[in-house]
Amino acid sequence: MISVPDESPRIIFEAGVIYITDRGYLDFERLYALDQAGGFFVTRAKRNLDARRLYSALVERGQRPDL
Repeated sequence: MISVPDESPRIIFEAGVIYITDRGYLDFERLYALDQAGGFFVTRAKRNLDARRLYSALVERGQRPDL
């Protein structure tokens, strides 16, 4: 586990791994790189985040969407 923000650029993202990030160091370029590498992330959004849904995925009958 790397907990120091200065060390995070040295992380080599791995596919299938879930990374937990601190919202104080939210970096969308790094999250995009993580996504492109096949990893997943969990973070709390900052209060001033202006999030917008770009698209919705279809869900099977009987399933509930996450958002």
